[in-house]
Amino acid sequence: MPDYFPIGLILLGIVLVLMLFGVTQRLFDKLKISTLWAVILVIAVGAGYFIPNIRVTRVFSFNIGGFLIPFIICLYMLFAMGWTLDMLRAWVSTIITAGIVVLLYWVLPTNTITMQIVAAVIVGLVAGALSYLIGRSRRGAFFSSVMGIYIGETVRFLINYYGRGIDTTLGLGVGSMFDTIVIAALSAFLLAIAIGEIRERMITEARGRQRYSYEAGEFYEQDRYRGYQNTDSYADSHFNNMAESEHPEDYNDYFRDD
Repeated sequence: MPDYFPIGLILLGIVLVLMLFGVTQRLFDKLKISTLWAVILVIAVGAGYFIPNIRVTRVFSFNIGGFLIPFIICLYMLFAMGWTLDMLRAWVSTIITAGIVVLLYWVLPTNTITMQIVAAVIVGLVAGALSYLIGRSRRGAFFSSVMGIYIGETVRFLINYYGRGIDTTLGLGVGSMFDTIVIAALSAFLLAIAIGEIRERMITEARGRQRYSYEAGEFYEQDRYRGYQNTDSYADSHFNNMAESEHPEDYNDYFRDD
């Protein structure tokens, strides 16, 4: 365990409070995860962090909350995506994210605890944002952000241990990597929510100014027909002749502002 209280645990605590108040229900519904299971998983990740690391070899160990549970969630996300374009984008995003993780840790200093915290935050934010922008789905973003960090850290270890001959160890989900994983996953979700809300609002506003003509079989801008101007187009003349006709309800729905 690091010599500081992990930022990841603080963030998980905030998420847990928001979940208990139902703030995140819509997000988990889109991920096809019930709120109950989401609460259980968040608690399991936080509690698993305090379980002693499992050492497999002299140079490799992993943490239950920082690696095993997120890895299982990644497998679920991969299975939920199925053999679709989302899966392909998720894997492409994972590979790119892993490369960026290696590059960032190559240039960012990590000599002190403060530098390690700063590096973890930067890598987590970049990995999360990149994963969603490339993966373009919530499930893909979680998968690629988490797996990208795992793969990137593994590649880093292999380069240092075998390529440069540095006597180092690989601890997946251990220490500051736990913070990086949590920050990456949350930043990917937050970016997905923000972009999703913006797109949904734009589409809703655009649709709100349109009405559907059952006769013409087309969407037309409501503002276009205010004032009942007559033009030479078929649709315009058609709608202007619909008043008090056989479909007055369609006409009113098309023109009325209330």
